[in-house]
Amino acid sequence: MKLFINECSLHSQFFSAREFTEAVRIFYSIFVFLNKHNVERTVFKSAYLFINYRALRDELFSSSLKHSLRDKSLALALKNMVFNKHNAIDWNYDQQHSLEDSFEYNNQSVINTSMSELAERKLNNIHLLGVLINFPKSKFERLEIVRVIKNKTNEIDLECIESKLTLEKWLKKHSLLDIYDDSCKEPPTDSQTVLRDFRRFKVTSTPPQQGRKVYREISTGYYWYVDNLHFGKAAHLEVFGKNYEHLGEADLQGNINFKPADKKKKLT
Repeated sequence: MKLFINECSLHSQFFSAREFTEAVRIFYSIFVFLNKHNVERTVFKSAYLFINYRALRDELFSSSLKHSLRDKSLALALKNMVFNKHNAIDWNYDQQHSLEDSFEYNNQSVINTSMSELAERKLNNIHLLGVLINFPKSKFERLEIVRVIKNKTNEIDLECIESKLTLEKWLKKHSLLDIYDDSCKEPPTDSQTVLRDFRRFKVTSTPPQQGRKVYREISTGYYWYVDNLHFGKAAHLEVFGKNYEHLGEADLQGNINFKPADKKKKLT
């Protein structure tokens, strides 16, 4: 999926540092949630996000982050999460919409913005799964869809999110989020565990264990699979070392507990 940070949702809507800090905290929680659930995604931003758009009155967004954000650790965390871990890409380097076309939202031009870029990409690929990430308290507040019109004729509906809750709702709508309920009477699926993280695990050709696929952790070489005999609060994954020795058990988020290691267990 493609997530576009919508710089148009920054239009001097904040009147105080306190208000701005709370908005950044909400915005940051979106990326924390994405990182936690390891859904496959690409994050895009405009090259003009920090230099052309304002959060607080009479202050560029970059200046607000530097001078007006009350929680300085939040500014660093935001930078690390969005621009390091998620590696937000400037779509301008591969811009697909033409500046010779017109793109409008509510009779106002949105040319050369993430809105026009996502609209063009959706026109070029009807199967593209993309969404705008809006800052809180913007003119798009509580909107799930915004309609962009290209050259007065083509109408393109763009989906929006603005918080962790709206992101979760959007992911579930598109069947991208499958959370395991610990009241369940069946073991979790692979996609309900850390094994869904394609950056961390790869499926192996090792014969299934208890009828479950075996995954190899790329960084450690450890072998993992869902214990198919436990469910609910007892659900866990079995973890084995490079030599197929049992190392212990892991929770569904991938945290290993080495205490239950059993020398009698072997990966067959």
